[in-house]
Amino acid sequence: MKRLFVSGVWSVIEQASSPVVQLVLTPFIVSKIGVENYGSWTLLLSFVALGQLTSFGAGVATLKLVSSELAGGEARDASDVVRAAITVVLAGGLLVFVTVWVCGPFFGFFGD
Repeated sequence: MKRLFVSGVWSVIEQASSPVVQLVLTPFIVSKIGVENYGSWTLLLSFVALGQLTSFGAGVATLKLVSSELAGGEARDASDVVRAAITVVLAGGLLVFVTVWVCGPFFGFFGD
């Protein structure tokens, strides 16, 4: 039970730290790239977050399933799990890439 609690606490810290760091760095970033480009920067960060969502939790699921398969002596099944996870992550990444490529010119990502 204690291990689950500690894991939960670290998860909360991980999720809370990113917005705090972004908030603290905002004045510095705005001073370097300007207000207009900061809007593009935040939009780009939104696409990165979308990319993290499109992995569909494949990393955590892969870790659990590979551990289980290896513990049971099923190395071949473990490699199948890794291949499937890589496929899911690459498909999600491709989706984000295509979305940014298609929508990028409308938001000024690729120059003036």
